Parts: sequence; structure tokens; C-alpha cells
Amino acid sequence: MGKFITVSIVWSYCRENVSFLSGALRFSRQVVEKIPIPTATKPQHKAIETLVSYVLYLSEQLKDIPSHGEKLMEVADDKLMLSYFEQIIDAVVIELYLPDELHAHDKQFMRHLLQENLQSLEKIQGDKMQALREIFRRLFDREHPIRVSIFFLDSVPVVRTIRGVA
Repeated sequence: MGKFITVSIVWSYCRENVSFLSGALRFSRQVVEKIPIPTATKPQHKAIETLVSYVLYLSEQLKDIPSHGEKLMEVADDKLMLSYFEQIIDAVVIELYLPDELHAHDKQFMRHLLQENLQSLEKIQGDKMQALREIFRRLFDREHPIRVSIFFLDSVPVVRTIRGVA
């Protein structure tokens, strides 16, 4: 579900603003040009770019690893790490689109992410997987504000609507 939140937000916009013709969406240039694209500050862009690089790296590292055998727990943890980083990206994107709605429900992601000052993948020396595991353990701590906010993100009505959750 997580990888498609941006698509869900744009789809919600299109349902409200695009006409249907013979059961298909009919896009016009004027409508497409008005699809909302949030802007991010340079630090925000860098933080998102860093997380995306983590996801791409992890996806590549985990693509050919079977989910069984002697390293089963490590692989499962690494897949959880990948999924969690994707969830953080989704939450940050939602916040870029809907900051007032999220902040009204005390959901803050970018502020906490920027405080983490995540190291870019290129600057990580040595074992990148081990470094990412350490970052994951820190961000996945039960008390970390990002994890707490992600856990309760569906309590925000507009998020439930976008995700199609009743």
C-alpha cells in the first residue's frame, strides 16, 4: 500500500477535477497542469533523496536473497527496514501535500526527519547495510516520534480518505 500514496493523492485530485468520457478519464492540458505538486525546501529535498537512495539500495541488495535459510531473521529484518523507509517517504509526501491537516492532528514527519540529519548513502563508509540497520533501529524505536506518528497516521480523516480506508 505504501509505495502508492503520491499516486493516491493525485488520483483523488483527478476524481474531483477530471471528466469521465465513456468510463475513461479525459485529461486536458489545463487539468494536468493544475495537478498539485508540492514544493520542498532544499533540506527537505535532500532528506527525501537520502531516504529514496536507502530504499533503492536495499531493494537491490534484497532482490535475489531467498526468504529462507540460515539468515532468515536477518533477511526478514532487512525487508522490514525497507518497508519502514518506504512508509517514512510516504508520510513525508503526505505532509508535503497536506501539512495543515497533518499538523492539526499533531503528525510531524519532516521536522523529525531533518533532526535526524541522515547521512547520504554515498558518504556512509564501510558496511552500508550495517549502517542502514543502525539508522533503522534508531528510527524504528517505539518511542521515536516518526514511528509513533506513522502508527497513528490513519487516524487523520483525510489520510483515510486518500488511502481508501473506511
